[in-house]
Amino acid sequence: MRLMSFEKILEKRGVAVKIVKIQEFNDNGIIERTESEQIQTKALVQPISKEELIYWKDLGFAKAQLKAYFKPDENIEIRDIVEIDGKRYHVKTFENYTAIGINGYKVAILGEEL
Repeated sequence: MRLMSFEKILEKRGVAVKIVKIQEFNDNGIIERTESEQIQTKALVQPISKEELIYWKDLGFAKAQLKAYFKPDENIEIRDIVEIDGKRYHVKTFENYTAIGINGYKVAILGEEL
């Protein structure tokens, strides 16, 4: 059996997503959030299992809903918004708690938008 690389899997089964970069500014104690840019890309998206929901809830991420697998060089950070089929999700955290790719991909944990 021949194993496919993550890039091949992403090419065949990935869905089009939009990463919306969010900038936060402190205006005399008032935090303002603005959208600074949008990046069109692909990701593998899947729902979070019941066991994983319990795990993420125990860590304080009660509204986690989806996992999205991105290429390791993808420019995505906590607080960014990921738009999938017109619905927006907030990047809550990363499966390895950083935005550094492991095993050829990044795994973003997505939840309801702020």
